Amino acid sequence: VAINLAQVFKKNFQERGGEIASFDFYPPKRNNFKADVEAIKRHGPDVIYIIGDFDEMLLITKTLSQLGVKKHIIVSGVSGTEVVQEMQKYTDKLVFLAPDLSIDKMGSGVVKLNVTKSQIDLFVGEGYDIMHYLAYIIEKYGITSDQIARGISSEPIFDGVNGRHTMIKGNSSPRAQPVMTIKNGQYVPLE
Repeated sequence: VAINLAQVFKKNFQERGGEIASFDFYPPKRNNFKADVEAIKRHGPDVIYIIGDFDEMLLITKTLSQLGVKKHIIVSGVSGTEVVQEMQKYTDKLVFLAPDLSIDKMGSGVVKLNVTKSQIDLFVGEGYDIMHYLAYIIEKYGITSDQIARGISSEPIFDGVNGRHTMIKGNSSPRAQPVMTIKNGQYVPLE
């Protein structure tokens, strides 16, 4: 998934005149990033953008700090505030990007890379579908947990790039969480 997101980022960044000093991948679940960070240091970028698992991003950020790399670090995804605060211990140049639900252009680029190839492509398409479904529910019903839960209960069936979906309840009534973003280093409901 991260590789496809990185490809879309690379394409959009270059279309806007950005220059990429290095475009590297690391395998999942790695726990030592010293060689990767040394390579980053050699390339001397102005900004470092990391896409991946938050545990891995934390290790990369820590290694960057240990090796004296003092560049802006951009990370993105959904995580608890604790992880972001832990990353901030290693750099004062951290930029955390919370997801934006208005993803028509970027999101469609990700989905185009993932049309019918494999299971992981179905996963990416599913994430894209769910984001659009939740954006629709929030726009129509509101942003509080109760409003989102009412919207999902009222309209449990929706169509997406992976076909028709039905939101089903488990053994207990699910509690919908509000969609959050980060302001001043804290999670707040998305307005």
